[in-house]
Amino acid sequence: MTQFVDSATAGMKLKSTKGWASGFYPDTVGLDSYGFRMLPAGILGDAGYFTDVHTGTYFMSSSENDAAFAWQRYFFYGSAYVTRSYNGKTWGLSLRCIAD
Repeated sequence: MTQFVDSATAGMKLKSTKGWASGFYPDTVGLDSYGFRMLPAGILGDAGYFTDVHTGTYFMSSSENDAAFAWQRYFFYGSAYVTRSYNGKTWGLSLRCIAD
């Protein structure tokens, strides 16, 4: 059975219960409601250094915005929402692999 998570609550329901910078917003620690166990991996910028480690996770999508950019989903420690935006394909974002 396929399950869907509303984007207004996905940030809370998919984040792991540990590892997030919860000191800023103690009430936004993840719930891990579906066993997704998302950790705050940050993002590797095109300059070659990581940002947002412990505070955010970016997931690359297989959908293109255009030839240079792909769609992404962004999860932030202080938010229950998931944000959709795009980023350069040369940036290092997390991937979620699904076993077939």
